[in-house]
Amino acid sequence: VVKTVYDPSPVGFKMPASNAFTGFTTNGQNGAPMNVDGTNNWQTYINNFGHNFWTNGSKTATINFPASGYRLYDDGSLHFVGDYGYYWSAVPSDTYYSCNLHFYYSYMIPVYYDHRSHGFAARPVADN
Repeated sequence: VVKTVYDPSPVGFKMPASNAFTGFTTNGQNGAPMNVDGTNNWQTYINNFGHNFWTNGSKTATINFPASGYRLYDDGSLHFVGDYGYYWSAVPSDTYYSCNLHFYYSYMIPVYYDHRSHGFAARPVADN
């Protein structure tokens, strides 16, 4: 991913590549078993307001992704806050859709395509 003037990330960061979230499942595929620290349990998911994803193979560290929902494209209203998580990547698929991470307590879709006009969260990654 090459950072452009349209990237909302601060200096030293950029929007993630389309495959950036594939480590959040055990095999990188959509719908595969989630690579989470107990947050596939409804109550734990609610208590953590989202998923705690393992960040290393030895499973000693996690990163939290809140189930922040999204803003609807036509009126800016919030939807699914506390239930679903949506995070943009830097990769559009066409004029109308772009790649993103989509999750619920019971499933994970690390490469999902949704309307580019929705207000999903951005989780920048460090520039290399």
